[in-house]
Amino acid sequence: MCEHRSRQRGDDDTPQRLKAWDETLADLHTHAKTPFRHRFQTDLVTPDEIAVRIASAHAELTAVAGDQHA
Repeated sequence: MCEHRSRQRGDDDTPQRLKAWDETLADLHTHAKTPFRHRFQTDLVTPDEIAVRIASAHAELTAVAGDQHA
């Protein structure tokens, strides 16, 4: 999807953008237990649904952090 959108925009650096996305994804897989474990396919999920998922993830992290300080 990134490639498709980049080409539609007429970006002249599409290969570099794709490489950056690939490197980011590899880094996320390497550090899977960090707060950055969520991935959203914006062509498949609405912005409202993404907002709900982010809010839920934040609430979970806040609860876990609160439990650790109790």
